[in-house]
Amino acid sequence: MRKKRTKKQKIAMVIALALAALMVLPMIISALIPPAEAAVTQKDIDKRKEDQKHYQQQKQALQNQIRQLRNSKDKVIELKAALDEQIELIEKEIENNKLLIDDLNIRLNQQQEELEQAREREREVLEFFRLRLRAMEEAGSVSFLAVLFEAASYSELLGRIDLINEVIAADERLMDSLAQTREEIEEVKALLEQDKADQFEVRKELAASQAELAAQYDEYDALIAALNKDTAETVKALEDAEKAEQQAQKDIENLMEQRRKELEAQKKRNEYVGGEYLFPVPGYTVGSGSDYQFGWRIHPILKRQSFHGGVDIPAPSGTPIVAANSGTVIIAAKHSSYGNYVVIDHGGGHATLYAHMSKIGTSVKKEVKRGDTIGYVGSTGVSTGPHLHFEIILNNKQVDPVPYLKGK
Repeated sequence: MRKKRTKKQKIAMVIALALAALMVLPMIISALIPPAEAAVTQKDIDKRKEDQKHYQQQKQALQNQIRQLRNSKDKVIELKAALDEQIELIEKEIENNKLLIDDLNIRLNQQQEELEQAREREREVLEFFRLRLRAMEEAGSVSFLAVLFEAASYSELLGRIDLINEVIAADERLMDSLAQTREEIEEVKALLEQDKADQFEVRKELAASQAELAAQYDEYDALIAALNKDTAETVKALEDAEKAEQQAQKDIENLMEQRRKELEAQKKRNEYVGGEYLFPVPGYTVGSGSDYQFGWRIHPILKRQSFHGGVDIPAPSGTPIVAANSGTVIIAAKHSSYGNYVVIDHGGGHATLYAHMSKIGTSVKKEVKRGDTIGYVGSTGVSTGPHLHFEIILNNKQVDPVPYLKGK
């Protein structure tokens, strides 16, 4: 049988309950504060969506250009360059969509965790209320007025009034915080549903982009087959490409001279970094046959003597290309003949050129080390299939790279 409490014991219980509330409430209310900003924010998501719109606008403009070029037989190289750019844009779009899906996955997990935390905080508050009500029930009919009337002195009365006011204010804050937590739960649930819907749409866009890329590659393959035919427009285009490559070599010569003068003005060493050249496409080899080798050859389409200033290394699109030696990137650009290409100055009149990349992985003025990835194999520019065109330039002259390559 439960022992009956006296009035003084009940008053003591109410006071103890009030003191406990004042100690526990701040901890509960502080737990109601929303967690710190998530690792993936709405700003991050919006930025990827803006990038996606930008790629789509660029694609639309390029599609109009491609439509016009398709009707012009003498612009086969321009059409190929436009298709190169179109494929590059679609690949960027695909990559951006994959990153957006990853970001949405991360945020969905974060939101699910936030939702569970908010629900747990709600349970803690309700449990605290339940305990308070049970204790008050056990205290019986003792009210805050009884607590005040039982004060032994005026100072104790003032203290009890302050205590009761603080408890009432704390209860109000707790109720406000509980309402805020419930609002937060609803907001997180809404965001969760929106992100699920966004992710579904992005996955559809990703599938569409991948199908579009496959269609572009079909057209690309047909165009490459056309490039291999001996037609008047193709011959003219290849002759123009040879002239463009010659101009590129002059540009490289000028850039290396400019860099030499800059280094001398800065009183820096302008000597070759030393060491053997690494093979630029690890795991692959220079193609067999004269078409892939350095030097004079009978051009397969032009049917006349043509100088090939480097070696060709066939490899699948997307295969990493590494810097053959340490140095400074002096060119990382798109060229009508070389496509996406990079030139690295190694000092002392040494430079290397890497052409037809699907994607450039470095930038001008960047210091690279031997073996760093600087791009990826592709077929941009005047190219009839994925490969790396690799050159070594010594004192402004193209030389056969094979004797200089380590692991050739």
